[in-house]
Amino acid sequence: MSEVIKVETREIVVAGLKLSCYRLPSGEYRASLSQFAKALGVETTNVKRSLKGVSLEVKALSGKGFKGVTETILLTPEQMTTVVGSFAGNGNKVALSYLIATSTETLIRRADAVFGIKKKESDYEEETKKLYLRLRQQARVTFRPKFTDWLKSDHNGDSSEVNFPKEVRRLKAAGNIPIGRGVDEMSLDELMKWSEAESRYDAMRIAGLSHNEALLTMKASDLTQIPTFDFE
Repeated sequence: MSEVIKVETREIVVAGLKLSCYRLPSGEYRASLSQFAKALGVETTNVKRSLKGVSLEVKALSGKGFKGVTETILLTPEQMTTVVGSFAGNGNKVALSYLIATSTETLIRRADAVFGIKKKESDYEEETKKLYLRLRQQARVTFRPKFTDWLKSDHNGDSSEVNFPKEVRRLKAAGNIPIGRGVDEMSLDELMKWSEAESRYDAMRIAGLSHNEALLTMKASDLTQIPTFDFE
């Protein structure tokens, strides 16, 4: 009879991304490839492609010590960093924010440890949220011109046909983001959804979809839900 491997799981927030963290008996940590892909707003096949040549634990834990799990590929922290670096380098806003926030949070945690400062996890999450707000404010400078250009391209360059505030509201609705609140009033989860919506919209426009087609596609596929699993 094969040995049953007991795997612990906890939900963690890493630089604003909610993930289920798996702890192996050896003390090593793993995360689901498919869940990480959803958090970044990309397809799992693209994540695999970014890890080409890197050994993945395919079905390494399948059926051992837990039930109801369909995950077949688990990532090490090092592999997650490789994925983030790849997508950030290609302009994925969520990945770039994750990379910056992770580096910043690590520096703050290490500095606190050196000076003997003890903080609650909620304190670090609040600091991460402040960082995301700064990133969002910077992103607005680049998002509006790009978004306006996309809308103008749908009207043969005629800016008089573009209702920017209305279309921003439609984009928010498609991304399941609260309408009527600015980024300064958004929660960290909402800020992440906003970054994800922008990245997905840009990717679809680059792929040749029109504004309306991109919004319809976003509404049809809800990538905002983080999957949960039942463990023994």
